[in-house]
Amino acid sequence: MATLANRSTLPDRVLLYHNSIPVAICSAKHFTPESLELYCGPLRYERNTDLEVEVQFDLAEPESRFRLPTRVVRCDKNHLVLSYSSLPEEAAAYLQGWAERGSGASPGVSPARYAH
Repeated sequence: MATLANRSTLPDRVLLYHNSIPVAICSAKHFTPESLELYCGPLRYERNTDLEVEVQFDLAEPESRFRLPTRVVRCDKNHLVLSYSSLPEEAAAYLQGWAERGSGASPGVSPARYAH
C-alpha cells in the first residue's frame, strides 16, 4: 500500500462522471475521508444524484488512481459537495493520512474544464 510520507498536497483536479460519461474536469477544493468539495462551473445536479469522480492521489504511483462512487450532498454557485458512496480501503488510507496531517485543502484552485 502506498504511503503519504512524501506528499503534502491533495490532487487539485478530479474527473467527474455522470451515468458513466465524463462530464467535467473539476477543481478540487477540499477532501476528507467522508466527502469532497469541488468547483465545477455551471453544472447543476439535484441532491442525491449518483456521480463518480476519478482521482489520482500520487502522480508517481499509478495504483493511487481511483474511480469513486459519490452522491451529491449540495450543488450551488459552481460549488459541488459530494459524499462517498463507498471508498476502497486504499483510497481511504490516502484521505485519512491527509486528514491526520491537516492538509485537507488544495492550493491553487481554478475554474473547471469541461469534457466534450
